[in-house]
Amino acid sequence: MATKELPGTRFDADIWADSTEIWSGTITDQDGTAVDLSDCTLKLLLKRDVDDSDAEADAEGEVEVVSPAAGTVRASIARDQVEPGEYHYDLKLAFPGDYAIAYLQGAQQTVIHGTIRVHQETTRDANAPV
Repeated sequence: MATKELPGTRFDADIWADSTEIWSGTITDQDGTAVDLSDCTLKLLLKRDVDDSDAEADAEGEVEVVSPAAGTVRASIARDQVEPGEYHYDLKLAFPGDYAIAYLQGAQQTVIHGTIRVHQETTRDANAPV
């Protein structure tokens, strides 16, 4: 399955309701240096209404830190997790309280955000007999 590269801070996407979407990328600082993600947590939420609480999110994506020292991550939204429509999303990074860089200890930052438009596919199950 192909992955899509995450490009910078804002990223709007069109995805399919019955397909698993996978993105990968490297989280960097303003100088382009990879951020060490050791002991950091990441959360990806999708909401139809940006004012909804996190508990009211329509979906939560899965985020895997592939290589903490290199700052690389893989994020996915599983098939059938969201209905067709338009959603707001962001990927939030939380640094641990004992992070190596003092001013980032306990800090939280939005890494990427945007709008995801989910479309209905014609073929919903590639394994189903015709």
